[in-house]
Amino acid sequence: MPGVCVTKDHLNRLNDEFKAVLGHELSHIQHRDVAVITALSVIPMICYFVFYSFLFSGTGQRRDASAALIIALVAFFAYLLTNLTVPLCQQDKRILC
Repeated sequence: MPGVCVTKDHLNRLNDEFKAVLGHELSHIQHRDVAVITALSVIPMICYFVFYSFLFSGTGQRRDASAALIIALVAFFAYLLTNLTVPLCQQDKRILC
């Protein structure tokens, strides 16, 4: 279960700024940001795995080699695109999530 750790010293010195930071961190837990970002991070990893597998697959036939290269390039561009969009989703949920 996720949580936010706060020392006794910080609890004794609660000011407005600290309350705002604590509320912000608690909102990450409430919105399940860790689970969402973890799930979204799997997509680029799968795309990279497909790219790497098809790029270095040992196909002997010319037709299969060109198809493997096309799949590898599509997977690589999907990897780049998802790597760019996951941080955007992390910053602003209205974009993708």
